Formats: sequence, C-alpha cells, structure tokens
Amino acid sequence: VPIPCQKRFKLQLLCSGAGWSLGGSYDLLENEVVLSCHNGLVNRSQSNAQSPSLLVEPGAAEYVIVGTAFPQGDDVACRGRLLIFGVALHSGTRQLHLVHAENTKAPISAVTTIGGLIIAAVGSSIR
Repeated sequence: VPIPCQKRFKLQLLCSGAGWSLGGSYDLLENEVVLSCHNGLVNRSQSNAQSPSLLVEPGAAEYVIVGTAFPQGDDVACRGRLLIFGVALHSGTRQLHLVHAENTKAPISAVTTIGGLIIAAVGSSIR
C-alpha cells in the first residue's frame, strides 16, 4: 500500500548578470503546482472592482504573475490561485515579495499582460 504524501513546491528566482545566481524564493501551498508564469508590466492606476487591493499607486510596474492549480484527483474539483510578485533588491540579491494572491474556483492555465492589464485563463473562461 503506497503511503500518501503531500507534495510541496517552491518558486525560485534565477537571476542573470555576472553568471547565473539564485535569488529569492516563495513556498507554495501543499499540493499547489505552477501551470503558468509571465513577467510583464501591470498598470497600477486602474483598480478592478473584484480586486480593489491591486490599486497601490499610479503608474506601471513590472511584476511576475503566476497561475497555479491544486490537482487532487478525478473526483475533486481542481481550484487554483493567481499570485502576483514584485521583485526587489535586498542586500545585493533579488527577492520575491508577494503583492497579491487571489483564490479561484478553477485552475489558472495561462497568464499574460495586455495594455497593462492581467489576462488569465481560469478554467474554461478568460478573465
């Protein structure tokens, strides 16, 4: 009988420059896997009615946007999360800091930015 295990993954920032070096990391939740990742400019001057906390200050900034899923078998509905990270320089190394996390009822299979807005494929819909 196989022993049940809880898989746990981590996002690790890989920095180029004078050779490749490891930057900051972020531990994902149990059974959470990354399905998509995109680095893009996000316009912070417009807030979404569903996520007003994304409004920080006017202007555009570069973020790392990650779409995840929690696959748990055929009999359980798969959910996901949208994670938005900023990258900052701390003590000479780049670090990830979580700016926003939003739970979704379906996995996020693709993310991109268009015109400063985040576009995500959540299950069978695009938001």
